Amino acid sequence: MEGRAGSCHGGDAPSARPDGRARPHRPGAPLADAVPPAGRPLGAPAVPVRPLSRAGRAGVPRAGRPRGRRTGRKAARAAATGPGSARSRRSRPRRAGGRPGPTPTKEPAVHTPTSHGRIPRSSPPARPIRRLLAGLIALAAALAAVIAGAGAARAAEPAAGPVRVMPLGDSITDGITVPGAYRIDLWQKFVAAGQEVDFVGSLSNGPSQLGDHDHEGHSGWTIAQIDANVTNWLATYDPDVILLHIGTNDMYGSDPAGAPARLSALIDHITAQSPDAELFVATIIPISFADSTVRTFNAQVPAIVQSKVDAGRHVHLVDMYRALTVADLADGVHPNATGYGKMATAWYDALLSVPGALDPGVAPPAAGPGATRSALARSGAAA
Repeated sequence: MEGRAGSCHGGDAPSARPDGRARPHRPGAPLADAVPPAGRPLGAPAVPVRPLSRAGRAGVPRAGRPRGRRTGRKAARAAATGPGSARSRRSRPRRAGGRPGPTPTKEPAVHTPTSHGRIPRSSPPARPIRRLLAGLIALAAALAAVIAGAGAARAAEPAAGPVRVMPLGDSITDGITVPGAYRIDLWQKFVAAGQEVDFVGSLSNGPSQLGDHDHEGHSGWTIAQIDANVTNWLATYDPDVILLHIGTNDMYGSDPAGAPARLSALIDHITAQSPDAELFVATIIPISFADSTVRTFNAQVPAIVQSKVDAGRHVHLVDMYRALTVADLADGVHPNATGYGKMATAWYDALLSVPGALDPGVAPPAAGPGATRSALARSGAAA
């Protein structure tokens, strides 16, 4: 049987490899070459073979593939990175010791996220923040000092009292026929309006309905006599408002023509002593037996007042002559109660026409030329 089998397969059984394994079947070779000897499984070695080490296997080529030839993806990778390729021509920096370092890249650096997935931010420099805080603290301190200083200044200022009003003149201010004169009705107007006023002066008279009896109305005095004493009165009582009605007794004297010049000098002395006071200068009321002389004097008063206004003085014109008639006189010279009521109204309207005149502690602005003309227009006097 063995001889038949051998002749049947065309020869002897194939011989084993040096390592004891059967040779694999070669394409085109007789099938008998791949048949192992009888009693041994296909592919089993004829004798026990000890496994080769890694070094031993390195010298044994794999079956069915020529040694040293690469195929597939490894071959493509070798072609791309082998000698002469574009990638191999790029030089890589070498670290100390000759080992190549990481290939440089042109992409921007990316911050590594923290444990919370956030990119750390660089903190701003501390010095500018400290300077800013120091500046804010200094500014706050300066503002506090200014506010404290303003509060101290306000606390040091004396509380504004009532407006000090000095009624100044002759017997028409004193009140020969009606004690208290125009001061009675004028005081009542102040009370009704809630205005705090203090009449001041060295003289005192009047009825009980006159709340303040002080005044500087000297019976029989001329302009010159008032001028000789007015500086002392002003220094003593320091009025905020002066109501001047003077010149009636000058109409009886030897020099009525010089009365306007004397009035101008008196106004200068008053404004020099009390430059912040509001001086209201009235034309004199009618005199039944000397109306022509009174008119001549009164015609010059507006120009006198205007010259003081142009010089920046706080002087205001009150046309008292137009406020009364001869019918308002008790004796041809002094007013009756009705006439004094009209005088009080004229004074009060004039005070209201000057802003701040009745405000305690507030100096009203100096009247301009237009103010004097408007006062004349309201009274109806000719310029």
